[in-house]
Amino acid sequence: MNCAEFRDLLNPFLDSELEVEQNVACLKHVELCTACAARAEHERALLTKLVGATRAPLSDAARAELFAGVFARVDAEDSARGKGGGWRRWALACAASVLLALGGAWFVHADPLCLWGCTTLDLLLQAQARMEDSPQTLDEVEQLIHRQVECPELVGSEVSGCQALVSEGCPCHPLVRYSLPDTDEVCFVALPGGHGHVGQERLLPDGRRYFVGAQAGLRFVGWRRPDGALAVCMPKAESPMPDEKLYVLAAALRGP
Repeated sequence: MNCAEFRDLLNPFLDSELEVEQNVACLKHVELCTACAARAEHERALLTKLVGATRAPLSDAARAELFAGVFARVDAEDSARGKGGGWRRWALACAASVLLALGGAWFVHADPLCLWGCTTLDLLLQAQARMEDSPQTLDEVEQLIHRQVECPELVGSEVSGCQALVSEGCPCHPLVRYSLPDTDEVCFVALPGGHGHVGQERLLPDGRRYFVGAQAGLRFVGWRRPDGALAVCMPKAESPMPDEKLYVLAAALRGP
């Protein structure tokens, strides 16, 4: 195997997608060629960082390092092949920017772009619909979910009841409803597998970052809790509640 052949097989080699014979040939080549061995190691490190970028927030320095590594690879390949790489740099920039933007987001899950539907949005729409139903008692919901219902304190309000959201066929997310003095109502729900989307993050008046959404007929304010769950405060579907009041209620439910 020569160096050009190794370069063509590098990605499937690193992804363990080669047939046994080709894989053995690549292993032998990197033992004999220090340049290709260094290239393979650099590529493996870059891929590891890029995958990690979709699981945790990135600093500006780390983001710049990833972009530099990606484009260095394109330049090296184009130089070796004697081809212009302008279009490839542009295409790779688009792909990398999506991945890095997602890596800088506050959540990542199996389908980060929600191309197959948003499970969190589905649960929030379910929560909005359940707020129109007659509430159950905390005891009733605790019997359904087999654990204690968490009720954050909300000064000046009363817990008016609870409901259990159904996920994967199982009632497992308690929805706590609060009655406000002006006869309005908000709910609180914590979703261990919940996530938000790029562009929803906002700095609210209390100086902390929240995730503010207004889509599909619902409004919500969410935040990431220390345990990793997405906590959400939201009003009823047709509530005239001003956004500013919703922000205050969310901050109160979030606590200090």
